[in-house]
Amino acid sequence: MPDYTVTIPFALSLINIVLGIFILYGRRDWSTRVYALFVVFVALWCFSIGMIFYLESSPLVMFAINLNYISAVGTVLLFLIFTKLFPRKTWNLKTISIVSLPIFLIAALILLDPSLIIKSFVSRTDFRIEYMTYAIYTFVVYTYILSAFYSLYSSYRESKDYTEKSQTIVVALGTTCGYLVLLIPNIILPWFLDYSYIWIGPIASLTMTTAIGYAMSKHHLFDIKVIATELFTFLLWLILLIRVLTSDSYGDALVNGLILVFAIFFGILLIKSVIREVKNREKIEGLATELAVANDELNSANVRLKGLDKQKSEFVSIASHQLRSPLTAIKGYVSMLLEGTPSYGDLKAGKITEAGYEALDRVFKSANALVLIIEDLLNISRIEQGRMQYTMTDFNLRDMVKEIADNMTIVAREHKLDLTFGSNDDGNYTVNADSGKIRQVIGNIIDNSIKYTPSGSVKISLHHSDEGSVVVAVKDTGIGIPASVIGTLFQKFTRSEGAGKVNVTGTGIGLYIAQEIMKAHGGKIWIESPGEGKGSTFFIEFIKQKTQMTENTKTTQSTNVQSSDKFV
Repeated sequence: MPDYTVTIPFALSLINIVLGIFILYGRRDWSTRVYALFVVFVALWCFSIGMIFYLESSPLVMFAINLNYISAVGTVLLFLIFTKLFPRKTWNLKTISIVSLPIFLIAALILLDPSLIIKSFVSRTDFRIEYMTYAIYTFVVYTYILSAFYSLYSSYRESKDYTEKSQTIVVALGTTCGYLVLLIPNIILPWFLDYSYIWIGPIASLTMTTAIGYAMSKHHLFDIKVIATELFTFLLWLILLIRVLTSDSYGDALVNGLILVFAIFFGILLIKSVIREVKNREKIEGLATELAVANDELNSANVRLKGLDKQKSEFVSIASHQLRSPLTAIKGYVSMLLEGTPSYGDLKAGKITEAGYEALDRVFKSANALVLIIEDLLNISRIEQGRMQYTMTDFNLRDMVKEIADNMTIVAREHKLDLTFGSNDDGNYTVNADSGKIRQVIGNIIDNSIKYTPSGSVKISLHHSDEGSVVVAVKDTGIGIPASVIGTLFQKFTRSEGAGKVNVTGTGIGLYIAQEIMKAHGGKIWIESPGEGKGSTFFIEFIKQKTQMTENTKTTQSTNVQSSDKFV
């Protein structure tokens, strides 16, 4: 039967060393280095206990006993230093050096006088102890231990981070259990001249090193896969170590030793592989969590943006209504002056000079342009809020386009352009739509072509497509549109890059409104252009099957418009 008082300390010494290597792997901060030294001293302490029982009847046993006491004071020193570096560094190198002096002094005294604590040793129950020295030694050891626990308490109290608090609790619980367990067999019983149970101390030491390692790895080691792998590997190593120590011959010991070496090598690779897998999984889970948080933030931002967009639309609607009333009055008074109306009520205009007439004409045109801009802004607000009203009737689109073209001829002549209208056939051009909105769309497109055509002509045509829909085409010889820009022209507040070349001003919302109106009618509008400087053609298509709007849509839109009258 193997002597468990020898095999257990030796096995736990090996396990502690391996555990320290796993924690040290991939980390190079000071707290990890101190922990690695702590584990080395714990392993050395476990090894010395095994040697005490193994060399019990040998003169070398005193060396093992003194090694035990030196390694023990080293562990408590390193434990105290560790608590000052983890999870947050609070000590510098100078403070660590000062605190280490008493421990170095004790170790030096033991080395100088091997009989300082234990005078003589015959067996685990037959030895002589120097009580005064032993009492001082015990006092120093537990002073450092209690200082370490107070440091942990301070870290817990001062920390605001949940993870740090959890790590501190794990370290405190693990080390408290360890030090309480080894108090009786390793401190109290030797006082009564009994070394028989000091082998229990190494078992308690594993609790301390594991707890600290668990806290440092932020709970990675305690993944179920890692636990199972480590326990299986450690158990295998322990069995093989016992076989080496209980071998009947040197040959068996050599074979079992080689098997143990291979088991340690492949076991380390296995555990590292499992830890790497767990870390990768946790990294993926972390990324998934971050992605979920980012999505929540984006959703919140989207809700806020929608709220701001609604407020913006409401503001534009209110502001536009408030501006339209005074501008309408301005237009009315200026129009009367231009038409020669001498007075209005108590207001007397008097005689207007030619220069004054010209100034009033400019005022009238500017006020009219502002009214049109305000109307566009109101239309955008209505469209975005779903409050645009459409009154659907049947009318002849050919007659409407011809009338608009005739009215725009004067404007075209002012720009020295030829404006013509024609249709390919005399077929039926009756459509069901909101005549006022369609007049606005067609007039906007023709006016747009005139503005962007420095010279040449604007041709308006009407025809039926092969699918039976009615198409209005407005072709000009203007500045043209690059292919890269065509896709953006129907967006809000977008203007052609060539607008500056022909000194054209505008808000960039006319085409957007025209597009939305045509969408509401089930039709569509688009542009074709060979390229910059080669003119362009606007197409307005009324789909025959989709010209009718549902009664529900008309009723809803009508209700929304009535509710907006409070802004007038």
